[in-house]
Amino acid sequence: MKRLQTIVGAVVLLGVLSIGAYDAMNAARDWDSMGPAAPGTSLETFAVQRLDGERFEYADLLGKVSIVTFWATWCGPCQSELADLDELDDAYAGRDDVQFVAVNWEGGGYSPGQRRKITAAHVQNSGLGLPVAVDDGAMARALRVGAVPHTLVVDAKGVVRHVYPGRVRAATIADDITALAGE
Repeated sequence: MKRLQTIVGAVVLLGVLSIGAYDAMNAARDWDSMGPAAPGTSLETFAVQRLDGERFEYADLLGKVSIVTFWATWCGPCQSELADLDELDDAYAGRDDVQFVAVNWEGGGYSPGQRRKITAAHVQNSGLGLPVAVDDGAMARALRVGAVPHTLVVDAKGVVRHVYPGRVRAATIADDITALAGE
């Protein structure tokens, strides 16, 4: 009986090691496609619906420095960052070479109607003035957005220039805008 237990244990250990080796091999092969989309990524494939009913897509990025932030209503750091970006949006009001868009990504389990309703209620209650779009997850997956907040700074050619997974300071975004608006 003890010999059988030893053999079964060895077989299980070999199986676990084989799975680990397979996973490590796949991770090494796919390393460049893991993690958030890197600077230099083009956003040509996205389209989301804004709360005002308009579509927000790649063509809307062209000719402007765009700040695109992914957020969720349940995310505390997102609320803090959104307040900062809302103030920055006000500071750049009247300029047609800079735009801000807050893309709500609540996560799975909600219908499109539920997502819009949750987002609209939050925007109304918080007084958020930024243009807001609602993502069903397709845009977030395409850009490999993990945790929120997740902010992208996109140049006037529609290319991601800066990626900030996690909370980003308003001063950092302002510096990015200054640098890119001058190009």
